[in-house]
Amino acid sequence: MKNKNKLINILFILLVLFVLGFFIQKNFFQKPIPKNQLLELSKKGNGKNELKVVLEYGCHFARDYYLETIYPNENKLLQNNIHIIYDLISLNYTEPSFPAVKAVYCANEQNKFFELNNIFFNQASNADTIKDVFTEENIINLSKQVKMNQDQFQECFLSDKYDEYIYNHSREYISNLKEDERFGFPSTYLNQEILTINLNAQQLPLGYTSFDELNNIIQTKLK
Repeated sequence: MKNKNKLINILFILLVLFVLGFFIQKNFFQKPIPKNQLLELSKKGNGKNELKVVLEYGCHFARDYYLETIYPNENKLLQNNIHIIYDLISLNYTEPSFPAVKAVYCANEQNKFFELNNIFFNQASNADTIKDVFTEENIINLSKQVKMNQDQFQECFLSDKYDEYIYNHSREYISNLKEDERFGFPSTYLNQEILTINLNAQQLPLGYTSFDELNNIIQTKLK
C-alpha cells in the first residue's frame, strides 16, 4: 500500500513539473516566429517601397499618429511608390487592446482589415477608456458596421485561433527593439528600416510626427 501511495505521489509531482514547465516555456521563452509563418496583413497600394506602421490601440500617441498623420494622408503617401502595412501589437492577453487585435486579424480573413481598424481607432480616440470600447460585446457590435460574413467573423473572434500568434508576435517585436527605440509605439519603418529624427544631437525613433515631417523623411530616404 505504501509503495502504491509513493508511486501516486511521484506521478503527481511529475505531472505538476510538466505543467509548470509548459507554462514557463510558453510565457517566458518565446521562439522567433518563422518567416514563412508570419501572417500577411492587407496592404494598401502596390508600390515597391514598404511603409510599415506599428501601432497599439491603447497608446494615445499611436492613435493620434494614425488619425492625424497617416490615415488622412494615405493617398499622398502612396504617391511615393509605396504600399502601407499596419502592424497591430498587444503585449499581453490581459490588455484591453488584445481582443481588438484578434478582431482585425479575423476581419483580415475577409479583406476587411482596414475598415475595422479605422473604426477601432476612431472609437478608442473618442472613449474615456479603451476598456469600454474593446469589450467582447462591443467589438462584435462595431464589427457589424463592416460588410462581411458575421458568422465567419464571430466564429473566428470568439475562438483562440490567433491568441498565441498575436502574443508571440508582439513579444518578439518588443524584444527586437534596440534600447533607444523604446517604447515602440508608434514606430514607422521604410523598407524594414526604422525611421528616426535628430533630437538633441541624437537619432531617435520618429514616434508621433506631422505628415510634412514624415513625408520629408521619406522623400530623403527614397532619393
